[in-house]
Amino acid sequence: MKNFKCQIITQEGVTFDDDVEMITLPTQDGEITILSEHMPLISLINPGEVVIQKNKENIYLAVTGGFLEVLPDKTVVLADSADRFDELDEKKALEAREKAEKMMQEKLTERETAEAQASLQKALLHVKILHKKKTTHRTLKLNNKEQI
Repeated sequence: MKNFKCQIITQEGVTFDDDVEMITLPTQDGEITILSEHMPLISLINPGEVVIQKNKENIYLAVTGGFLEVLPDKTVVLADSADRFDELDEKKALEAREKAEKMMQEKLTERETAEAQASLQKALLHVKILHKKKTTHRTLKLNNKEQI
């Protein structure tokens, strides 16, 4: 499989920049997979899981939304936020969810409400993905008969 350049950029900076075999991500039209020589495309990205395949291994990220641009020589993701699964912490995600839920119950300005909603959405996404990761890991162990 031919590789292509993939960049994932957030407000904080470049999260990922490397040659990849493919990238799968959630868009407004559903989940899509980009391979080399994909037709040019611009799309909104929905919150969810991004899977990047590099050297036949998968790298997982959680994105909270953004834009996707597929060009002839590269794919660029401009994400609101992008966090690698291996850097997510369940305790921190649960604390962030609780904090955002409390903020939503307070009297807030329009801007503060939007920020609280964004924080809640991100925390809920992290919790969901961490739960999925745990479930998948348990299933793999059961399939490998490491557990009874």
